[in-house]
Parts: sequence; C-alpha cells; structure tokens
Amino acid sequence: MRRLTLLRHLALALLVAAPAAAQGTVPAECQPIMAAGDKQFTVPSHAFISSKGLGPTPMQSEAISINGETYVMVHDRWMRSPQTSQQLAQQAKEKVKTATVYTCKQLADETVGTTLANVYTSHTETGTGTTDTQLWIAKTTGLPLKSEVDLSSNGHKSHMSVRYEYENVKVPAGVQ
Repeated sequence: MRRLTLLRHLALALLVAAPAAAQGTVPAECQPIMAAGDKQFTVPSHAFISSKGLGPTPMQSEAISINGETYVMVHDRWMRSPQTSQQLAQQAKEKVKTATVYTCKQLADETVGTTLANVYTSHTETGTGTTDTQLWIAKTTGLPLKSEVDLSSNGHKSHMSVRYEYENVKVPAGVQ
C-alpha cells in the first residue's frame, strides 16, 4: 500500500506543471504553467525527487518518462509504472476537475544553473486538500526545470522538491 501511495506522489511530482488542464476556464496567468506541463510529456524527462512527510524519513527517488512509459525508482529499485505517462497526465487533469480554487502568479525571473527561468506559483484547492507549487520554467525551451510542492491532504502534510532533466534520458537498466 505504501508503494502505491509513493507512486501516486511521484506521479504528482511529474505532473505539477499541468494541474488544471481539465478545469473549465483556466486563468490567463496559469496558461504558461499548463503549456509547460503539456510540453513536458512530449519529450523524454528524468525527475530527481526529494520528499518529506511521506514516511518516517525523507526519501530520495527518481522518475523517467520516455516513449509514453513512466519508470519510478522506489527504495533503490526501478519499476515500470502500471499507468502510461498519458494516463498519469489524464489522472492529474481529472483530479483538478474537482478544484474549487486554482490561482497562479508569475514571480521575478531566476536562473537555474545556467538557464534563465520564468518562476510561477500556483495554489489549488480540492475537497481533499491543497497544493502549493513553485515552478521554474526555462525561457528557452518552455520546459519545467524544478519545482517545490507542498501538499496538504486529510490533515497530512508533505513536501517534494523536484529537479527535471531532458538530456540523455534512457529507459533505466534493471526495470522490474
């Protein structure tokens, strides 16, 4: 059960850039975030994830999306997600249909490594909790570079830091 919960949280980490595509009218200030999320699933990506609050100790994990498949490292072992990348994206979009609040704000530009990025915050509220995200999107590619996500659901709080890479992404060796 804990493995399934971890997979869901890791899937969310991959999808934080596309939280409201299914919502009725998306606020104009949220359009760049949605565009980055949509674009992210058109290219291979490798996410490096640090999370706190999912268990008794902080966790490090990774996720790779390539050729429509998602692979997740859980407890130092690579697993193929039972859902395709497209199904995970659709799941996130369906979840946001129930959002009662979705707001975004652009902050001052910053540099991530050597890449200039637009920085955005978003706040989403649903019947089960809230998500607050800060997302850095590369000005040159429109792809997410990193995100900081605070989740609160049913009285449980967690935090995830995610760094995204797009170069030399390959299916991980030893997938089970």
